[in-house]
Amino acid sequence: MEMYQVTIPNDDAWYLMNEMGSMGTIHFLDLNKTEQTFHLPYATQIKRADETLRRLAVIEAECKKFRVKLIKPRNVESFQKSLKILQAEKRKAENVLLDEIETDIEGKEKFVQEQIKRLSDLSSDMNTLIEHKNVVAAASKIILSAYAVGSDVRVDEEKQEINIQMQEIEGGQDGQPGVGDNIAEEQKQPLIQRQEQTQQPLTLLPSTGSVAISYLAGTISKEEIMRFKKMVYRATRGKALTYFQDMDSQGLQDYAGGLDQRMRAVYVVIFQEGQHIRDKLIKICDSFLGKNFDIPAGCEQNAINNLITSLELQIQNHKSAIGQSSQADANTSSLVEIYKIFLQKEKALYTSLNKLKKEDKLYLGFCWIPKVDVQNVMKDIEDIRERDKNIEIPTFKIITDHEIRPPSLFRVNEFTAVFQEIVNTYGIPTYKEVNPSVFACVSFPFLFGIMFGDMGHGFFLFLVGAFLCIFDGVIRRKFPSAEGLLTLRYIFLLMGFFATYCGIIYNDFMAIPVWAFESCYELRDLPQGEQIHDPNLPADAHHHVPQEAIYKDDCVYPVGVDPAWYLGKNELAFLNSLKMKISVILGVMQMSLGITMKAFNAVYFKNKMDFFFEFVPQIILMMVLFGYMDLLIICKWLTDFKGKEHMAPSVITTMIDMALSGGAVAPGTQAVVGSDSVQQGLSIAFLLIALVCVPTMLFPKPLYIDKMNKLHLQQHHDAHNIPMQEHKGETQGLLDGDQQQREQVVQQVEYNQVHKQDDWRSKKEGGAITNYKLSDLQANEPPANAGHGEAFADIFIHQLIETIEFVLGTISNTASYLRLWALSLAHGQLAAVFIENTMIPGLEAHSTAGVFFGVWIGYFLWASFTFSVLMSMDVMECFLHTLRLHWVEFQNKFYKGQGYKFVPFSYNQILKEYTGY
Repeated sequence: MEMYQVTIPNDDAWYLMNEMGSMGTIHFLDLNKTEQTFHLPYATQIKRADETLRRLAVIEAECKKFRVKLIKPRNVESFQKSLKILQAEKRKAENVLLDEIETDIEGKEKFVQEQIKRLSDLSSDMNTLIEHKNVVAAASKIILSAYAVGSDVRVDEEKQEINIQMQEIEGGQDGQPGVGDNIAEEQKQPLIQRQEQTQQPLTLLPSTGSVAISYLAGTISKEEIMRFKKMVYRATRGKALTYFQDMDSQGLQDYAGGLDQRMRAVYVVIFQEGQHIRDKLIKICDSFLGKNFDIPAGCEQNAINNLITSLELQIQNHKSAIGQSSQADANTSSLVEIYKIFLQKEKALYTSLNKLKKEDKLYLGFCWIPKVDVQNVMKDIEDIRERDKNIEIPTFKIITDHEIRPPSLFRVNEFTAVFQEIVNTYGIPTYKEVNPSVFACVSFPFLFGIMFGDMGHGFFLFLVGAFLCIFDGVIRRKFPSAEGLLTLRYIFLLMGFFATYCGIIYNDFMAIPVWAFESCYELRDLPQGEQIHDPNLPADAHHHVPQEAIYKDDCVYPVGVDPAWYLGKNELAFLNSLKMKISVILGVMQMSLGITMKAFNAVYFKNKMDFFFEFVPQIILMMVLFGYMDLLIICKWLTDFKGKEHMAPSVITTMIDMALSGGAVAPGTQAVVGSDSVQQGLSIAFLLIALVCVPTMLFPKPLYIDKMNKLHLQQHHDAHNIPMQEHKGETQGLLDGDQQQREQVVQQVEYNQVHKQDDWRSKKEGGAITNYKLSDLQANEPPANAGHGEAFADIFIHQLIETIEFVLGTISNTASYLRLWALSLAHGQLAAVFIENTMIPGLEAHSTAGVFFGVWIGYFLWASFTFSVLMSMDVMECFLHTLRLHWVEFQNKFYKGQGYKFVPFSYNQILKEYTGY
């Protein structure tokens, strides 16, 4: 990575920055971080672009609402081609196309808003017409069928309903007076009951008779039916009848999003004609947000049919108008995606220009360019001159004398991108620091496979990854939202592969061992005298003759665990011991790899202190303690304890005895590393070496750094001709540990150092000289070497914390790797529980029908539990634990993660972000 000072003429700034965006390999440093946003030269253009994007989002939302397909350009070439066509249509240059697009989108937004308002009015009117039609149809049936003259049955029903209402509302039951007992008895009688007593005919039309009947019809929410019924009853004192029927909401349209989604009902109120009671009922309907509709007088069938026909014709006219408005809205969306990407491109261009310092007729900035791309960038700059002689090309001047930390650039592909993202989530690697993602490509899925080891479940996960890899293109085209899942396809593939591999090693196929080869153990029945019957077993289990496993001499099972172990009572103890020891060995190996990576970092950055006083004692400490423990495990595996099993030592006890009893071999046990004296001598030697490593990590580095700080300060005194007697008190303060005085001196020296450096100058004919100091740039970017001038107490405390963290971390991190065993155990036991409690009972049924139905029901339950628990939650759990092992146990040994990403100004990247391709 190389730093360059770039100088761009003011007049051609847009054109030249546009060309650099097409190159996509230049990372500009922001020189205006301390400036207010509105003070930047192109703040207005960025604000205009944001506002235009907001308007475009409104248009895009309407396109999605009406299911208008928006076609995105597939690459930069396709976008550039569409942009040239747009320029030809607009007859504008690209650098002024923003003004034309802004005006165009502003007009289209107003048009869309007008269409939305028109659609809202049309849909509201159409829904009202549909409700009117439904009300007329329902009310006519209610009135004509339920309230026809001579309908005695209906009259009896209404009388009964009115009596129930009166009891519920007025409280007049069980001898208790109701609230309406003071009303005259005649007035409390319902309308139909009173008419029946007077033997007068019931008419629906206003007539010259003694009683005229009128009605109201409309819609209210179904939730308000009971309240509406009670309110009408109380307001009319039982002189009005109410009838309700569910309204058919089919055909109602919600184009503008204002449709009331609550279920509605048709109401019909029949009452004695009178203007006072009509006004009162209309007010009640309005208070319930109900709608009232006109019904032909007398409910004559011809009049009703004519009204329904007229309403249907109006509904069809409204549907046609809505369809035309929707089509008009769709026609405005042909350039939505082109406009959107262009505005993002313009916004990114002006944002990059705002990172430069404006000096008279020039823009001055600093940028990073990868070394491998420098020649291509210079060639492209020369090509600009060849295409247009009138353009003054930018000048690039390499900067070598600086302390600015370069950005980190990692060229990834579809396979490595997901692993790099896992590392970046923890922290961006510092420039030239060892990148942990190189190892994570293998170690991450492998550690996952150890925890998820199962031939069946692992192979299923492998098939999922293979499916995503094979049909990647098809899935991207049909399901663009699955982009996030597709980025994980290779990690699914590898996790499934290693899970299957570890399942083969464990000889575990969904909690069932596979007898792929002949076992190394021969089963034979125990003699009668040696049989031991367990009283806790069921009575029918005692007829099985107990067996013992006899090991065949010089027999080794070809692959994985011998399936005979799954038949023994000590199955769980054996597998736990095996997996636990494998977890510890792999954990020590990965942590040792991390410590070794610290050596590579120290050698590359020429940091001798980190190499000799951090890497060397740390790797020695790790080896003499936990490397020795792994040696004991392996030697114990290689030792034959046949016939003397009681003499097998405990590895944990042996490690504890190193500190408690000087490594002496416990009585009754056998040494596994040489003889007893050899093992004891090694234990004592390793323990002493470990004790020496701790002060080696603690003291030399802070003492060396403090010495170098004092030397650094003295050199600056000499370089700047500062008389020693002038700073004698200050120097004495440093030696005495006066922190405040020390910081003042160091800050003054660093200030003098910075401001004595040569200015960076860029000269143009007829233009002013642009001065820009390195100190301003260093204020915006993290320096490569920080920490100069710290007090010795701060340095020592920092080193003390790191030493304690490493020493204790060797124990806690090693124990943390036992999660490999714990998760594997949990997976195996869950799989066994699921199959034993779902499939096995069905297979053990005593009838054919029982087996048939038991297996089918058991399989359904087993598949459900397996998918929901093991293939979903357990996969996520193992993934998170693997993430923890890499972020904490592995990366904390060497990885700082204090860098920042190389983010070039690139149109390709902008297109990728906003199209998803």
